[in-house]
Amino acid sequence: MNASVLSFPAAPVSAMQVYPARYVTIELAATITGFSPAAIRAKIAKGVWLEDRQYVRRDGRVLIDMKGYERWAEATE
Repeated sequence: MNASVLSFPAAPVSAMQVYPARYVTIELAATITGFSPAAIRAKIAKGVWLEDRQYVRRDGRVLIDMKGYERWAEATE
């Protein structure tokens, strides 16, 4: 059986990078960092992550400061 192959012109390829906001929800921070949401909440509850350093509270929500997280992750103790 002779199968014909359809050929289509290649679509233009464009690369796009998406950067999250500096302040992200706990759920998105979990995806980015690899820590579970429960682990992030525990770090906040135990005072490992400090308000206005690693997280902020806005409109009744906790938002993780990704720059603060990076400083925390890079710190040597």
